[in-house]
Amino acid sequence: MKNNHRYIESLIFSILIVALALFLSPTLKSIDDIYTDIKFNFRGKQQIDTSIVTLFFTDDDLQTLGGVNNLPNHTALIISALTNLGVKAIGINILFEEKGNNQNSERRHFISTVKSSPNVSLACYFQTIGEVTDSLSIKKENLAYSSDENDSSNYKINFTNLPLGSKLLSPYPKLILNEQIGHLNYYGKTIARNIPLLIKSNSGNIVPSFSLELMRVFLNVPKDEVTINENSIVLQSNDRKVTIPTKNGAMLINYSGSSENLLKFTVVDFLNSYFSLITGKAPKLPLNTFKNKIVLIAIDSEIQGQYLINPFNERMPKIGVQANAIDTILNNRFIYELSPWMIFLLSFILTFLIIYILLNYKVVVSFLFSLLLIAGYVALSLFLFSKNIQLPVHPILLSPLAIIFGLVYKLGIMQSGIENNSVNIIQTESETKAKIVDELNVSKSTLQDTSTESKTENNTFYDSDYDEIDFQEITKSFRGMVFSNESPLNKIVATIETVAPSTAAVLITGESGTGKELVANAIHTLSLRSDKNYVAINCATFQETLLESELFGYEKGAFTGADKQKLGLFETANLGTIFLDEISEMSETLQSKLLRVLQNNELYRVGGTAPIKIDVRIIAATNKDPHREIKAKRFREDLFYRLNTIHIQLPPLRNRKNDVPVLINRFLNKENENKLKLSTDAFNALLNYNWPGNVRQLESVIQRAVIFAKANSRNEIQTNDFPIELSSGDSIDDLETKILLSLREKKFSRNSISETAKDLGGLNRGTITEYIRGILLKELSNNDFDMEVVSTIMADTKEQKIIDSIKKKNEEYLSNIKKQINPQISIEENTKALKKKYKNLPKKYHIYLENFIISSLK
Repeated sequence: MKNNHRYIESLIFSILIVALALFLSPTLKSIDDIYTDIKFNFRGKQQIDTSIVTLFFTDDDLQTLGGVNNLPNHTALIISALTNLGVKAIGINILFEEKGNNQNSERRHFISTVKSSPNVSLACYFQTIGEVTDSLSIKKENLAYSSDENDSSNYKINFTNLPLGSKLLSPYPKLILNEQIGHLNYYGKTIARNIPLLIKSNSGNIVPSFSLELMRVFLNVPKDEVTINENSIVLQSNDRKVTIPTKNGAMLINYSGSSENLLKFTVVDFLNSYFSLITGKAPKLPLNTFKNKIVLIAIDSEIQGQYLINPFNERMPKIGVQANAIDTILNNRFIYELSPWMIFLLSFILTFLIIYILLNYKVVVSFLFSLLLIAGYVALSLFLFSKNIQLPVHPILLSPLAIIFGLVYKLGIMQSGIENNSVNIIQTESETKAKIVDELNVSKSTLQDTSTESKTENNTFYDSDYDEIDFQEITKSFRGMVFSNESPLNKIVATIETVAPSTAAVLITGESGTGKELVANAIHTLSLRSDKNYVAINCATFQETLLESELFGYEKGAFTGADKQKLGLFETANLGTIFLDEISEMSETLQSKLLRVLQNNELYRVGGTAPIKIDVRIIAATNKDPHREIKAKRFREDLFYRLNTIHIQLPPLRNRKNDVPVLINRFLNKENENKLKLSTDAFNALLNYNWPGNVRQLESVIQRAVIFAKANSRNEIQTNDFPIELSSGDSIDDLETKILLSLREKKFSRNSISETAKDLGGLNRGTITEYIRGILLKELSNNDFDMEVVSTIMADTKEQKIIDSIKKKNEEYLSNIKKQINPQISIEENTKALKKKYKNLPKKYHIYLENFIISSLK
């Protein structure tokens, strides 16, 4: 009888909670959109299909091509060029408007080009989209600004309900019958969530979405052969069938990425490359890749362009929505949602289980099991989303309500003594309450223990004894690289083994000391060129003229002292591999010459006039962010795309903590044949440090520790054998926090720096000063260089006197830095000079020093 009561009560509570969810459906839908974005970010970005290419008119392009008024002429030229290159479908996301008579010739040329190119689709836009309406009973309305009377459609509908669109805006509506148009409308407030693939216009005709129209043209499917069913749209070509699942004619967009994931080029670069091709010159862009592609033409301009936010919280041009929609269709990445009744059934089941468990089992056990159910649902929804199945957020949001209902009701039962027929009701109540309190205390203790464990679970060897680790069991090695069996390098090794046999260029990025040269050597060793020369050069160690001579060689008499001919490293590496380390340090002039070598497979010696053919595989590396360098105009974008055929990103050592013990063991064996041991404190100090210098720094620290331990006739390495930043037991971030806390406690008094240095184990006073300088630069960079805000953050108090004191000191620091900045020289030269001046500034703050230099030179 008891269990029956609990069953009924659980049923009633669950029905009440689901009824509340029905009432709050709009709010839950908004939260569900946020949860969807979280799932996108958890899944990560994917490669957008390479069949999709985007050409952008940038602000520079518009200026170069004579402004917006010349867009029709240049767009017509691009259409002709793309058609000649064998492009299957061309989409133009530019709404050309009717103008005065002065544009008649340009307009007619564009119109005639479009009409003679059946593979071209033009973008249009409905100003308003109404409610979903029965497609068989729509009556035409005469609305102002509508060009609907010109549109035309041969689509056949079997049965469907479609949204009604009005006020259709399309290119040159009075001159072009809209047989080659697709709309740009979407559903979603801040993010385009889904696209209505078909909209019914006021005239009763069907207008497809821009993405659907381009897919139809791409697959060469006539309009009258497109099958439109109640829940799907089918495109059937001779060799391929694509079925698009829909709801009221709309499709959910499965975002693969943002604009950075698109294969994109600027219009000017494309036109210049095309003119080079037709005049017999080598094009800048790989135009052969355009064949059989879908090409989208749009404006990416701060002045003319329009942008949206995608689920990855990144800004992208509106054409990116259509590109992602096309990618969804091309790769069958359709997102499948549950029906509304399934959503609420799932919510009901989960809430019922939680309440039933809470009412029938002990508080601690039932509460933890409820949390496990919720966590299981979250894990399942994340996993299924990676398989393109979307579970709603509703059960997650309703579960806390179920827990609250269940706990409150159960505590009420226990308090009133309903379940106890004992004569001594007061005593029973007291015992029951005590039991509940004990269980809740146990629950709290358990959760705290769990929380503590979660902080250390990422570091498998934390608080372990070095001597107890079975290194033979956990150590893996590959071509000079040593790592653990759980290391992220396992995936990189797999990538190396995959790409090594090819001849493709490889770009290796990663911080200094992460092993880029080892990766390059491994690629060559496993390649088909392993029996040929492998030549490596660090571009940062040579001046520009000397580096050119080293790379390309020189002819006798090319310059003073050139008394004989010299072969360059490219010729030396012919038929083999050349490794260009720190390539981002190469000057722009040399980058141009290197690009020519990559494009033409030939070079000119310094002082030479005859081209020399070569066959060399290039592997390049840099410790800088290529995209940042491109944005700063220090690295050529076209060279980056030539080198970035295969990209290998090496993780810093702080992101592969399980490799640290393996590397320590390797370096100890190398130094002293494993005669020395590590104390537990020393081992944990090495594990906890952030290693800004990566593997190279770790090796230096071990070498130093061995020397100091042997000098003191010890067979065990201790923390005092390490540099101060390790022996203090703090990582750089921990040390920054401790310094700030100490200074705040001392209210940034006159002697606070000296006292802080003393409190932190006798650190040098200059070390504290450099950290303050670094913290200042970091906070300025993160807060738009607002000194008032930064001083308030550093003070962490409302006392204006302390804030003003810090602000005054900060301004002194900045004034000293500004005095060293020379506006007559480049940012790079200033950065190099200041890094030398402030050589004791921790490396993690160097990027903020550079940001300050850039800001000061604006």
